[in-house]
Amino acid sequence: MKLPAVDLVMTPEECSAEILRVLFGYMPEEIRNDPETGTVITVPAAFNQMQKDATMAAAEMAGLGKVALMQEPVAAVMSVMRHRKGDGMFLV
Repeated sequence: MKLPAVDLVMTPEECSAEILRVLFGYMPEEIRNDPETGTVITVPAAFNQMQKDATMAAAEMAGLGKVALMQEPVAAVMSVMRHRKGDGMFLV
């Protein structure tokens, strides 16, 4: 039996939106439904404006509310600073 051909072509933004939708679904329902919940998506520092715009479009397609993009090196430094007890100097 031959199955009918199915067109499963997705744009990169649609694919990213599907991934974001699934990841967001892992969060507890009370957080997902809270109107104050925001989302930070990390992106490579080398992303150009078109890539950032595509990421924001994917977030919108996924139904995420407030979204901010953060470059990965900045996110890494923030993570280190959060777990560090003393002062320090960081070079990004």
